[in-house]
Amino acid sequence: MKPKALILAAGLGSRFGASTRHTNKCLHRVGNRPLLLDIIQKFIHCGVDDIYVVAGHQAAKVNRAVQYCGGGESKVRVLINPRYASTSILDSFLVAEPLLNGESFIFTTGDHYFDQSVLEKCLQPTDGIRFLKQVKQAYMREDSKIGITDSGGTYFGKDIPVEQAVGEFGGMALFSRAASSLFFDKAKERIKNPAQSQYVMSVFNDLIQNAQVQFESATVSESSRTEIDHVQDLRWARALYSSHSQ
Repeated sequence: MKPKALILAAGLGSRFGASTRHTNKCLHRVGNRPLLLDIIQKFIHCGVDDIYVVAGHQAAKVNRAVQYCGGGESKVRVLINPRYASTSILDSFLVAEPLLNGESFIFTTGDHYFDQSVLEKCLQPTDGIRFLKQVKQAYMREDSKIGITDSGGTYFGKDIPVEQAVGEFGGMALFSRAASSLFFDKAKERIKNPAQSQYVMSVFNDLIQNAQVQFESATVSESSRTEIDHVQDLRWARALYSSHSQ
């Protein structure tokens, strides 16, 4: 049975400046369609057809765009995070918790361009959490980096020194049914304590520290995907789309 899918697309996209004031970043076009529709169609192509999109900023426009997706047995539904402007990505996760807790699901962010092969690698079955690991020639301070502990374990953090990074977390992960429940439990613990960091990677580190979940990576190359934080990232995503379409 295929997992469900969760696309988080609630944020303001403020680093894009004026270009996202009246639209959502996930609606910028990559190739011949908006980025969000590109993500959804790739899920459907892989047989993942029970899809939830968490929207917030310009949610009505996101909802209208989603109406062009699906068809057949596919179900694409928009959920709303009404506090998107003042809450973290974990709060957007919890909007979908009633539908996904105890279910196998794959998550990605809505500002994520990736080749079809990336999704196929991440969808390989797991009993724990299978996360996307992008190996690059060089890492930047703000990257969501992956490190290795002295005992050989994995940990995540933006504060990992760039020279110690072995990869970047690629904003995509597949959760087994058991792992999804544990993830939501830990996410709720962090949200109750605003002094703690409110990142997906922070919850991953909690689960690793408590040895609750088996983590495994789906490793991809530098030219296979990109997170779109800035306008120059969108240009790079469009260049990747062109190269992947050849």
